[in-house]
Amino acid sequence: MPTRPGLYYDLRVVFDMTMILPAFLLPLYALILYVMWQRQPAQIEQITSAFELLLPLAGGLATAHLMVVEHEAGFADLRRSYPESSWQLPLMRTLAGMVWIGIMALIGVLSFRIAYGEFDIAEVVAPAVAPSLYLLSVALLVGNLTRNYWIVAAVVMGYWGFDYYTQGTLTQSIYLFMKTRLGSPDATNISYANNRALLAALGCGLLLLNGYINVRSRSGTTFQDALR
Repeated sequence: MPTRPGLYYDLRVVFDMTMILPAFLLPLYALILYVMWQRQPAQIEQITSAFELLLPLAGGLATAHLMVVEHEAGFADLRRSYPESSWQLPLMRTLAGMVWIGIMALIGVLSFRIAYGEFDIAEVVAPAVAPSLYLLSVALLVGNLTRNYWIVAAVVMGYWGFDYYTQGTLTQSIYLFMKTRLGSPDATNISYANNRALLAALGCGLLLLNGYINVRSRSGTTFQDALR
C-alpha cells in the first residue's frame, strides 16, 4: 500500500531552479538602481515601487510549477492513490508558495539594505503583499487547470504586463500597482485600502477554488464538472 507523502517529499519536488531564478529579480534591480544612484541618496519611493512591481511577478513565476509538477513528472495518478486528504496537496503547495515569496522578500530587503542602508521594511514590503498573494493564487489555479508550466508562466507574465502597461484603466479596483503607479484618473476614486483588501480576498477565494477543484479532480470528476 502506498504511504502518505511527507513534508520532505513536497519540499524536494517543489524547490527547484524554477523557484530559484525569479528570486534574483529584486537583487538584480537593487544592483541596477545602485549603479544609477551611486552618487545620490536612496529614495524610499523607488524601493517601494521595486517591491510592489517585482515581488508579485517573482512570486507568480516561482510558483508556476507547484500544481503542475506531478503531472509533468508523470506520477499524478500515483499521487492520487496515496491515503491523504484531497486538500493536502493544494494546502502544502500554497504554504510552500507563501514561504518562498517571504524568502524572496527577505532576499530583496537584504539586497537593498546592503546597497542603501536602513529603511522602513514594513513601508517597503507591505504594498507588495496583497498583489503577491493574488498572483500566487492565479498561478496555482491556472496550473491546476492546465497542468502546463509554460501556460502558467505566460498567464502570470501576461497579466502582470497587461496591468502594468494599462496602468489600471481596466482592472481599476484590483490594480496590482496602486500604491506607486496609479495611472488612470478614474482609478483615483478607489481607496488604496479597499484595493488591497479586495486583492487579498480575491486571492484567498481563488486559493479555495484551487483546493475545491483538486478535491473534485481527485474524486474522478471531469474537468468540465470541476468548474460547475
